[in-house]
Amino acid sequence: MTMNAENLRKIAGVQDAWAEASNVSEIAKMRLFAAPRASSHPVARKAFWIGGTCTALSLAAAFALTVTQKSSTLTFDIGNEDRHGTLGNWVSTAEHETLPLRFSDGTKILLEDKAEARVTELEVKGAHVVLERGKLTASVVHRQGTHWELQAGPFTVFVRGTRFNLRWSPESAAFALELNEGKVDVTGPGLAGYKSVETGQTLEVSGGPEGWHVGQSAALPASDGEKAEPANPSSSSVGTDILGVNDLAPVGSVSAARTVASVSPTWQELAAASNYGDALTLAKKVGLTKIFASGTVSDLTRLAQVARFAGASDTARGALRAIRERFAGSPQSAMATFDLGRLSFDSSGRYLEAAHWFREYLREFPHGNLAREALGRLVESLERGGDPMGAREAASGYLLRYPNGPHAGLSRRLLNQ
Repeated sequence: MTMNAENLRKIAGVQDAWAEASNVSEIAKMRLFAAPRASSHPVARKAFWIGGTCTALSLAAAFALTVTQKSSTLTFDIGNEDRHGTLGNWVSTAEHETLPLRFSDGTKILLEDKAEARVTELEVKGAHVVLERGKLTASVVHRQGTHWELQAGPFTVFVRGTRFNLRWSPESAAFALELNEGKVDVTGPGLAGYKSVETGQTLEVSGGPEGWHVGQSAALPASDGEKAEPANPSSSSVGTDILGVNDLAPVGSVSAARTVASVSPTWQELAAASNYGDALTLAKKVGLTKIFASGTVSDLTRLAQVARFAGASDTARGALRAIRERFAGSPQSAMATFDLGRLSFDSSGRYLEAAHWFREYLREFPHGNLAREALGRLVESLERGGDPMGAREAASGYLLRYPNGPHAGLSRRLLNQ
């Protein structure tokens, strides 16, 4: 059996690449790849070439396996029953319920108390996760080149490997990050560039008519099983319970902590206690048309949320449309426009209708807090709605404005088709 120079060069290339991928030491490479002593015996020469060929093939197979293992994207399971997760699908939890997302690299994200989230991108060394609302606890495994992004509303958390709690409430525009271990960078409205958060620190941002207010406090690192708390929570604009029932109670209204066992609870009180079914039933007795026409913006926002959680999409749409008509140009109107798109996309699969509302958001609020997410959702809506030309146009616009945004991967794939 003979081998020409070209075959030898190929084998040498495979060996060198395998050695580099495996981080083989120089000494080990010298021993492994040292040229054998020449032999004049024809049988010995034949045995050497056969053995060398087999070794090279084995090395090639090992190298191919190594490359495959190194280049495979992450996968994830949902819950404790190993239910395989699907990219882009929303997952949610009920009140007082937890739901784990377990990734193939060992990273774990725990959704808690009415959280809604989805995984939008999976990479070799990371993923992009969107928290629509609620709370999550993340434990990201650190490896060389690890790159994770967690998005909560208009905020993005860049993670390399750490443990933290993240909360986001779109209703009150309240964001909170509590870092238990490691370091992360955060971008978003109210933050100048990248805001670094380190172990034991809490970053809280709240939005309102006057703009965004940022509060950051340092605390002692949390002990095992204990969560770090802000050093002076009373001075922060966002309480540690930013996603509690108090978020549903407007200023001056009855406390959301008031028991619903009172003589005549209002539908607002039932909503504040997360009793969405009974709250909707009572709101219908009051009269939905009456609430749409004369309810406060807080009542309409609350009613839209109640209806959504109760599975009454038409009522939610009515409340959101009322906000747009009666409070045009307000921050609540911007959120209502975005929610109309999200409702059409997520609840009923009306993708082209969703595209209409995301376009309306971008037209009315081109620099709004959710402009990036609205443009990304527009790309998704047009692609799923069967409008490839419109999807590519939106994707081009997205990459022009947000080349490193969470929908950049999808946009590039659409443009390369």
